[in-house]
Amino acid sequence: MGGQTEKVENKAMDDGANYVGDLKSGKKNGIGTLTHADGSTYVGEYKEDKMDGLGTYTYPDGRVYVGSFKKDCFHGEGTYTWPDSSCYVGTFDMDVK
Repeated sequence: MGGQTEKVENKAMDDGANYVGDLKSGKKNGIGTLTHADGSTYVGEYKEDKMDGLGTYTYPDGRVYVGSFKKDCFHGEGTYTWPDSSCYVGTFDMDVK
């Protein structure tokens, strides 16, 4: 039932991103790392091919978000830090603080 979870060593995505992590029925599901073509990375939990759960998103310019995600959005408690070390700590609602 529901497809089996498999560990993937390296999966090239259609948009130039690279994924290493768990898949279920061909979708990102479980723990994984996604590196985008622009150099941004996400390390954390996935559900049904979306960032969903706890994770860390790092942008190429040095911005970092650590916290909860839902359906590819910052959602719940998290910390957003800018390259100058200023930060916002609080609650996000579908990417809005």
